[in-house]
Amino acid sequence: NGGLSWDDIYGAVGMNTGLPHIDHHDLCFLPEDDDIFYLGCDGGVWYTDDQGDTWEALDNLANTQFYRIEIDYLNPWRIYGGSQDNGTIVSATGTLDDWHMIQNGDGGPAIVDYTNSDIVYVTWFGFPIYKSNNRGASFREVMNGIDLSDSSNIEVVPLEMDAHDPRVLYYGTNRVYRSTNGAEYWQPISPTLTQSWSFLTAIGLSSSDDQVVYAGGATGEIWVTSDGGVNWHWIDASLPNRWVTRVAVDPEDAAVAYVTLSGYEMTAITTPHIYRTTDYGTNWVDISSNLPDAPINDVIVDPFRTETLYVGTDVGVFRSNDIGGHWTSFGSGMPINVVTDLDYHPPTRMLVAGTYGRSIFKTTTEPATRRAPRRVMPGGAKVHESESDP
Repeated sequence: NGGLSWDDIYGAVGMNTGLPHIDHHDLCFLPEDDDIFYLGCDGGVWYTDDQGDTWEALDNLANTQFYRIEIDYLNPWRIYGGSQDNGTIVSATGTLDDWHMIQNGDGGPAIVDYTNSDIVYVTWFGFPIYKSNNRGASFREVMNGIDLSDSSNIEVVPLEMDAHDPRVLYYGTNRVYRSTNGAEYWQPISPTLTQSWSFLTAIGLSSSDDQVVYAGGATGEIWVTSDGGVNWHWIDASLPNRWVTRVAVDPEDAAVAYVTLSGYEMTAITTPHIYRTTDYGTNWVDISSNLPDAPINDVIVDPFRTETLYVGTDVGVFRSNDIGGHWTSFGSGMPINVVTDLDYHPPTRMLVAGTYGRSIFKTTTEPATRRAPRRVMPGGAKVHESESDP
């Protein structure tokens, strides 16, 4: 009747109620039969043929909205993902039909100890951190030392693990925290690095120098310390005031780092979305070259050939073999989609892409049988080995 009165066709909110997931995004009606319509929501696509009296989940669609993904270094077929309102989920085999939730809410970064797969850290909205010692069967909150009055991104908080000692973790609010005992206690190692209403969105660790830490914020702030947090230097003067999505450090040289940015331009001016520094951020160079004018959400530096870069963008994955001089769309079989996160497993050369709405894809960057003189650890740290070892 033109909106004079309304009938509730949704019912009680809750998990496992037989009703659609909360957080609705779209409705599509069939012109020939207005009893039938489809609902797009954080739980995927739901269907009704009686104007919402009953609902059916079309759960054979891979449309989870992932924020972050994590490959278990010791068991690379085991993949974790933090997702929009579907918690942190994990697949023990990396296949389509064995995913299960280990933590609820909006899942953020998940990190697995690369020396012990039983130890898993996850985050979720409201910025708490949880730790599991049994591969996610149970969790406990580990926030001791973190000031809960700090401003922070409510969903995707930066959480990183040191490449040489898995007990050393870094966490970002509006300042950088560090734990040296597996998140049992945290201490701030920086002052407030952001504007009053802003927060940190990215932390970049150096695998060649554990005293070097980069931090990026929601309004384009970039800072670096080269003495473990004693002194911080502001290094974003020449960069756009855009949301910093990632800071990645060259695995062989802590002075070389990459910053990726989100955002779209409302004018005819094109703002680059990826920059490179070779001097700890004193100078930055635009390496966007022929990339599409779209947000870049992650960058991976190939630890075997550091001139090779992979980026996850709002329109797919791209690779450059010449430090951003030229980019090409990488791989096949993935639809054009927002790629929110990339993770790379050096021993198998497996690259995994998490997308916002089309779930997770994986590929290999080169044959895993290729021989290399160095074994690459998480974060790009390298251990010299004989030429005969892959």
